[in-house]
Amino acid sequence: MELTQATVNDLLAQLGPGDSYPYLPSDLDPQELTDLLDGRYGAPRTLVLDGFTDPMVDESRGAALLVPFGDRAVTIRAWAYGDQWVGAGRRGGRAAGAGGRSQGGVRTLGGHSG
Repeated sequence: MELTQATVNDLLAQLGPGDSYPYLPSDLDPQELTDLLDGRYGAPRTLVLDGFTDPMVDESRGAALLVPFGDRAVTIRAWAYGDQWVGAGRRGGRAAGAGGRSQGGVRTLGGHSG
């Protein structure tokens, strides 16, 4: 999937009102998406890195973005988007944090007001 700012606009439009978590195509380069969101919203807040959740994450700091990942989040980055947090992340096939990054994984983009 080729990512452009127009593609990012389409992805963000899928979020709509309330909680929604569209799953991203497996051929999407997560670093490319992160770079485009960085260019638009600035540096992200890292919620989960290498399977470990930042202890400062709470309801006002993007905690709702952890929901679609359950306890299998490998990496989640988040940006302020109007009155929402927008995040992109990767979920591993096994519990994250048990010996590094798991192979493959599901990617999602989510938003939550807060």
